[in-house]
Parts: sequence; C-alpha cells; structure tokens
Amino acid sequence: MTLLNRFIIIFSFVAISVSGQVVDSNDSLQQEYLWKKQSFLILKSTRDYNEARVFAANARKLLNAGSDDRDLEQHDGLGLTLPKSVCLEEGDTYPCYVVRGRDGQDSLWTSVDLSSAYTGFANGYFIVILAHGNPENPFLREALDRAHKFFPDAYLKLTEVYIGCMH
Repeated sequence: MTLLNRFIIIFSFVAISVSGQVVDSNDSLQQEYLWKKQSFLILKSTRDYNEARVFAANARKLLNAGSDDRDLEQHDGLGLTLPKSVCLEEGDTYPCYVVRGRDGQDSLWTSVDLSSAYTGFANGYFIVILAHGNPENPFLREALDRAHKFFPDAYLKLTEVYIGCMH
C-alpha cells in the first residue's frame, strides 16, 4: 500500500468521524431550539376535571383574570382533547392536546390543563394554571404574590415546552 493510499484511507476515516460529530452537534443544537423554558403558576392540581373547572372559574373571579379553556373536552384515554374538528383542521389525529405556552408569550389567564403533557409534571392531574411565561419575567413573581392572597398553596413550576412542528 502506497503512502498516498494510506493517507486517503486515514483522511476518509477522519472525515467520516468528524462529519458524524458535526451532525450530532447540529442535531443537539437544533433540539435545543425546539424547546423553550417556561414557568407556570399553578393554583391547584386535582384528579377531578369538574373540580378543576369550578376552581378555575372561582379563581378567575377572585383574581379578576381572563380565561381561555381552548374548548378543551375531557377524554377518557388522553385526559383532555381539543374538539375533533380542531384536531383535524390542524392536520392532527383525534384526540389531540396542545400544551399551554407553545406560543412563547407571557400570559395571565386561567385554564385547566393536563399535567401529563408537561415535562417533569406528575401524571394524571388536571392543573389550574393562572399564568405562564419566561422564567426571568418579573410579572410571574407579581402574579404569584397576587395569587397567594387567595391561594396560599399556589406555586411556580419550571419546565420546557416543545415549540417545534407537531406533525
């Protein structure tokens, strides 16, 4: 084997190894951009959907907060789902559920959401959320202070929300 052939073989091996690392590095970098850190202000967790809805309605009145139930419906298999027509319009299958916070906007309004859909949350609970947003935004601390006046057990929970393509 000539020196040139050895060089070509070694160069090819190094190029393949390095290109594999570059792809892995890009995949990792790309994955990092598909997730966004969000804090959620949680007022209550319960396994009873109706209890969560009544609690959310009372919290909305006490805190003078808006509401967006996103037309979610209770579903035996998934827990919660968007209406079938919405799932299909979005190119998804039915049932489907989209977590709060995918828009990346800070918001203050009550909703009942499914704990199992959030990374690091306990499974099987309906959670009453008052606010969500960038963990660095002081509005979350202000909202928590406001919530504590009526709901001393309210707390902030940090997670990452997937913001990439859902299809």
